[in-house]
Amino acid sequence: MTPLVFLPGAGGSAAFWRPVADRLADLGPARLLGWPGFGDVPLDPGISSLDGLYRWLLDRLPAGASHVVAQSMGGVLAARLAIEHPERVARLVLVATSGGLEVAALGACDWRPEYRAALPDVPAWFVEDRTDLGDRLGAIRAPTLLLWSDADPVSPLAVGRVLAERIAGSRLVTVPGGSHVFANERPDEVAAEIRAHLAAGDPDREFRASDRVTAAGIRGSRPRVPGFGPGDRGADYRRDPDREFRASDRVTAARTTEGSRPRVPGDPDREFRASDRVTAARTTDGRETDAET
Repeated sequence: MTPLVFLPGAGGSAAFWRPVADRLADLGPARLLGWPGFGDVPLDPGISSLDGLYRWLLDRLPAGASHVVAQSMGGVLAARLAIEHPERVARLVLVATSGGLEVAALGACDWRPEYRAALPDVPAWFVEDRTDLGDRLGAIRAPTLLLWSDADPVSPLAVGRVLAERIAGSRLVTVPGGSHVFANERPDEVAAEIRAHLAAGDPDREFRASDRVTAAGIRGSRPRVPGFGPGDRGADYRRDPDREFRASDRVTAARTTEGSRPRVPGDPDREFRASDRVTAARTTDGRETDAET
């Protein structure tokens, strides 16, 4: 099974991702990292910059490819990893991060004075860092999920939208009303979105009731489950051109051979819910979509 690597933000604690990691324990071995000199991890005198922290991270990754899930500062390191070592990142999840963009121009507040006052012992190099990956983000090839809040002043939704434009095939999901640390505060929603994203890369595995279905219609009104569609290969996402996905969205229809009317076995009039298992996706050769409860 592909390992999952969880990278925290500037709080630095490995415990930040624990609630989400526990909910995804069946997907593979998890490695939760904390940053030296932040949170409860002792300072490493060999790290004097974000570049040094990046090299420290490389030495602690599992062998081969991992699914990398990263929040805030961790997202900058994860984006760089996906750019420079694509063979180490199977699938990528970026949460409330700058992603190496200059976020002030996108409406972000200046968090540094308040952060430094609250955590005076964090390394000074972090507060002074201005890593810029803006021109390199297009090199990311790992299938990428972007999880954002529409109420985060540190990394506003505008940042997620720019990242979605620059990272080919990425998918932006909004968690309404979340704070900057919503990944820790709302683990059920966040874990469900990550589960669906990782499941999209495993076309041989059936969707379970615990998987969130985040289907979008393609070539007309046919719904599409990520990882189960024509020419999919687990990496190509087609977004609803009219709006972004939200974590509260649910799938309300499954196309059948009778037309576009929702159908659930045993109850043709009941609305199709996200908790229903999807076991097949209709393709262009005329095979039908079935839904099971």
